[in-house]
Amino acid sequence: MPEIIFKYIIGALLGIIFLTHGFSGARKRRYGSQPLTRRNRIAQVLAFCIFLTWTVFVALYLFSAQLDGFAIALPIWLRWVGVAILLGGVICFVSAYLTLGKNWSLHLEIRSDHVLVMNGIYSRIRHPMYTAYILLGVGFLLVSANLLIGLTLLAPVLIICLTRIANEEAMMLEKFGGAYQEYKQRTGALLPKIRFSKN
Repeated sequence: MPEIIFKYIIGALLGIIFLTHGFSGARKRRYGSQPLTRRNRIAQVLAFCIFLTWTVFVALYLFSAQLDGFAIALPIWLRWVGVAILLGGVICFVSAYLTLGKNWSLHLEIRSDHVLVMNGIYSRIRHPMYTAYILLGVGFLLVSANLLIGLTLLAPVLIICLTRIANEEAMMLEKFGGAYQEYKQRTGALLPKIRFSKN
């Protein structure tokens, strides 16, 4: 199986993600956002540096052979599993973005007009955007079969997601109180909560 096929797949799915982020930026300018706190500014700079570094690595992977030394031998079937995971991550990402609407934000903030979104993918998962990032990290690792590509995205994503969830949920509880507590009890954080019927 030619490596170029996997590179085309990665390039196409990255294009969808970049377009979604582009629409996000345009929408934030339209609706406005709260002034960034010092903590959010630092987090934003760190996230941008991680993303920029990873983007450079992906560009090198797609258009040169300079990262071939980080390649790992994976069976073709496992790389196609990675394609499925990557597609799942993109679908999860776009679905969460479209469902959030103007509540979308790259950093932790709650605006005065913020609403508790509990429809669409958010009816089953409280943090589908983080789920999407984790799926994307695993997917890129498997599809590229390259440790540098996979770990430079997956490791920071895991750290950021797992540290932000607690802070985000504390903010939502403060804003929405009992409504968020009830929502939290019937949904999973990163995966849908399994319900067993009582028969």
